[in-house]
Amino acid sequence: MKSKITLFAILITLILIAPSFSFSQVSNGAQEDDGYVYDVVDPKTLEIDLDLNLEHYYTNTNANAKRVQLNIQADLKYFNAPSITIRYGIIKNLEFQVLTGYTGVLTDATATIKTKKSRVISASNNTTGLSSLSAGFKVGLMANKNWRPSASFTGLVTIPGIGNPAFTPDNPGFDIGLNFYNPLNDEIDVSYGLGTVWSGYKDDPDNSYNYNISAGYTFSEVFGAYLDFTGLYQKGYSPDNRFDVDLSFAINDNLIFDVYGGTSFNIKRFYFIGSSISATIPF
Repeated sequence: MKSKITLFAILITLILIAPSFSFSQVSNGAQEDDGYVYDVVDPKTLEIDLDLNLEHYYTNTNANAKRVQLNIQADLKYFNAPSITIRYGIIKNLEFQVLTGYTGVLTDATATIKTKKSRVISASNNTTGLSSLSAGFKVGLMANKNWRPSASFTGLVTIPGIGNPAFTPDNPGFDIGLNFYNPLNDEIDVSYGLGTVWSGYKDDPDNSYNYNISAGYTFSEVFGAYLDFTGLYQKGYSPDNRFDVDLSFAINDNLIFDVYGGTSFNIKRFYFIGSSISATIPF
């Protein structure tokens, strides 16, 4: 608990000092584009992101004893319909975020026991409801210049007791991340980042580490494609490294639609698909 309090103090400190750091860089003429950091919402601008996605897992396990054969098949679907992210630009290079959504886990399992007579046992369990509520800030640390990337820091706190108990932590959770962005030329860009998460669940006390790498190509003013790699590592669990292809369509200057799909390098018989829409509302 003491380490979490220290982490939260560091988060607040960064939120307070980072905007002034960016402003001082701008005043010294050290940044391009007026010092605005990539993917931080402009001041007095609201952005709403809706993401509908589905993850599908399937397992088929066999076990043999002397006179018994056991086969277990399980089909699990995890979905967000949708996940909701609300972002508001407070001042230059500082935005406030709120995250929630509607989540579900659908499970079907069948066990076949073969002895002299075969028995089939089936079970299903569906859990749906409001997901947990997270809130925090995203801070622009520096804008890109030449080969120097832009950098931003995100800090979120997950609040216990809000939403379906199955998707709500027992204690406050923390999610922090450091992200970078490099435009290589007018068509190609690369973004990458590192982060860590404390879920807040009593049965999941260890924090996890994650990474993301995304390479994008802009075909025109309204269409782009991205190849995304993400990974998750946590003590006691197998690593989960995934990739997906994301197609992005700009309907207009304030409305962007994406579709994506991918799989995991580590999990067999697994895939995920989704679509999202992002609306920007300037005030």
